[in-house]
Amino acid sequence: MSPTTPDNQESPSGKSAEQKVEESKQSLPLPSFTKLKEVAEIASKFIFALTGLCYVAGLLIVNLHLREYGNFHLGFAQIDYIMVGALWMVLAVSGYLLLNETIYSLRKNLPKVINKNTNKKERFEALLRIASSLVIRCSGKV
Repeated sequence: MSPTTPDNQESPSGKSAEQKVEESKQSLPLPSFTKLKEVAEIASKFIFALTGLCYVAGLLIVNLHLREYGNFHLGFAQIDYIMVGALWMVLAVSGYLLLNETIYSLRKNLPKVINKNTNKKERFEALLRIASSLVIRCSGKV
């Protein structure tokens, strides 16, 4: 009988330990890191582009504001430009969303107000919905 090492010992089923490890690797589904890598790459490019857009918008806004006072500052390595641009983006996007929702509410409820065949109660409810949506959306604006 020849001495056997633990690496090439045969099990009662006739397979070595190395063969069992290889089979277990093939049977277990491994996570796909290529998809995660693609998502991370796209997200990083999007964040980089968004930061660049914020920087350019902030640079323009700050310098246009300083121009009113006769100053001009073109320091390229300032975080203020990114913050001003981000604030501008937040305000612009929220304004767009509010306007879009108001137009949607008007399109949905205005035909009920204009239509002569609807009864007074439905007209009043539609006008109330339009007015409440406008008040709620405009209450944040001072």
